[in-house]
Amino acid sequence: GGTSTGRSAWLYNGTTTQNIGLTGTGYTQTGGFQYSSVNSLNAAGQVAGTSERYNGGTSTGRSAWLYNGTTTQTIGLTGTGYTNTSTGDQYSSVNSLNAAGQAAGRSNRYNGSNYTGQSAWFYDDDLNQTYAFNFSLRSDGYGYSQISYLGDDGLALGQFQLFDGSTDLGLRAYAWTVEDGF
Repeated sequence: GGTSTGRSAWLYNGTTTQNIGLTGTGYTQTGGFQYSSVNSLNAAGQVAGTSERYNGGTSTGRSAWLYNGTTTQTIGLTGTGYTNTSTGDQYSSVNSLNAAGQAAGRSNRYNGSNYTGQSAWFYDDDLNQTYAFNFSLRSDGYGYSQISYLGDDGLALGQFQLFDGSTDLGLRAYAWTVEDGF
């Protein structure tokens, strides 16, 4: 009819168009509304994007996902420390996808129901592993990091906020790889 039911993410593979992104329970609002978007596509046909999260008619954040050519899976940071315990909110976004199927993004941090900054993360599709970038935390648990560049070789470049207890010492640049770490 005349009612919007959201936005779907899709991929045309040269033969067929298929729906990708996260759907179903947790990603469908009461009444059938869903909202997914694509952020990145690589030459191998892998796609990274986000889908809105819902609990009934209430928005509960956003999840990052990766379509690897066969399935769509949730990526990013979830669970304790990344979930608002009073609302169930989680918020992850993906900002980069390289030729190797590695993705980078950020997730909101929570201490119970209190927002405590954001953590950058790196996901390796071959290893099916997510790495959290929590290089420095303030004495109350607040932290901030982000990835600004992800190379095809897996090099992540970004910045983090450095703390000495409760004292903010400013932003610092970093380089990181799976092999060499921070």
